[in-house]
Amino acid sequence: MFSNKYLLLMLLLLTALMLVVGCAGSGDDDDDDTGGDDDDDTGPGDPPSIDHTPLNDQPAGFGVYYIRATIIDNSAVASAAVVYSISGSAETTLAMEDRGEGLFVGAIPDQPAGANVSYRISASDDHDQSSQTENYTFNVLGAVEVLLDDGSAEDGLRAIAAGDSLLVGMAMPIYPVKPARVRIKVHVNPDDAGVAVSGVLFADPSAAGPVGEPTFVSEPQAVQSVDAWLDIDVTAADMQVDSGNLILGVTSADGKTPFVGLDTSGFAGSAWYGRSGPTYTPLGSTPFANNLMIRAIVMIPGGDK
Repeated sequence: MFSNKYLLLMLLLLTALMLVVGCAGSGDDDDDDTGGDDDDDTGPGDPPSIDHTPLNDQPAGFGVYYIRATIIDNSAVASAAVVYSISGSAETTLAMEDRGEGLFVGAIPDQPAGANVSYRISASDDHDQSSQTENYTFNVLGAVEVLLDDGSAEDGLRAIAAGDSLLVGMAMPIYPVKPARVRIKVHVNPDDAGVAVSGVLFADPSAAGPVGEPTFVSEPQAVQSVDAWLDIDVTAADMQVDSGNLILGVTSADGKTPFVGLDTSGFAGSAWYGRSGPTYTPLGSTPFANNLMIRAIVMIPGGDK
């Protein structure tokens, strides 16, 4: 009799122990699943992040409008595009080129003066997650090229030493104007292809010349062609010149040495050289005189041409 009671008690205790172990195991599984969801780094994560500086007004008739953005993702960016509309027309989607290190570039075609361009940037990752920016707009303004050379570098080349600047000052055919491009006849040695230069502007309406640090220095732009005209976008300065001379030029942005063409045509402006600082030397006191092949492309606010 005692033996049967003992066996029955042992069975009851064993059953209770199995129930406790089963519940504990079930709780561990739930904890593991929950913890796995929280700590899993292989999932899609967030959609792509888009960093973009919106374009200011752009000139008509002088090339495409480049849209640049830095796009990053915790996995990989699968595609990026510019979606744009001209003066309220139907939207057009334009694929952006992956330039590496997160830089994506798209090019909206040149538009006539008076056009209004609305655009946004969209991106998707390899988990089909997508994001897009807000809509941005810019106006296309009538523009003119102001030049004081005949287009031929008969007088050779002038070097831009590392950290140095070559500058010109010229009166405008009409006021006010907004600088859009610094156009230079640039030459680089074949081994120096890819040298970077920046456009430089001074907000100095007088004819006295540049003083102190530049008002604006553009992002560096690579020179890929050995001998060609190069347009450097300076619309980000959002500068307006109401009178006097526009002073603009180019500076070397790295340790290599590009060259600017020299022309023998009579120069109706002034030119200077020197490192960025309080003093710039007039080129009129050198054998190179005042004939740097540096031009200005300026926009006319409210104008159609």
